[in-house]
Amino acid sequence: MDDEMKKMLIDYLAKTDAMSADIKKIKRYILIDQIMSVLKIFLILIPLIVAIIYLPPFLRTALEQVQSLYNLGGSGDLSF
Repeated sequence: MDDEMKKMLIDYLAKTDAMSADIKKIKRYILIDQIMSVLKIFLILIPLIVAIIYLPPFLRTALEQVQSLYNLGGSGDLSF
């Protein structure tokens, strides 16, 4: 009976070690997935924030240039 108990304990320890290794892999996968999710959010938000900051002045100058082209043509007063 003692040998049978030792064999069961050794088997139990082997299975526990295997589960521990699997849990470490799962935790690492979850951590990498969380990091990638944050990076995806930043990849979406950073260009939007930059566009909100830099796009209005750029559009203002482009609109002024287009209006000056229409005024040179003498086609009338076009207001945008």
